[in-house]
Amino acid sequence: AVGAPYSAAVYVVGVINGQWGIWASDNAGGTWTRFNDDNHQFGGIGSIAGDWNTYGRLYIAGGARGIQYAN
Repeated sequence: AVGAPYSAAVYVVGVINGQWGIWASDNAGGTWTRFNDDNHQFGGIGSIAGDWNTYGRLYIAGGARGIQYAN
């Protein structure tokens, strides 16, 4: 996306450093940023997708909760 500091971002649903979450890295996994918190689990995760036009935006399809997005 325009304005992105790196050419690619990686999004992961899983456990990093012992903490389950939705994670993003824009430096090849050097550091990770958690998108959700313990109060926002989205009823399970069905799919995730990064926005090609808005840097840092992630779409989350969660269980029975519809589609959410996070910046």
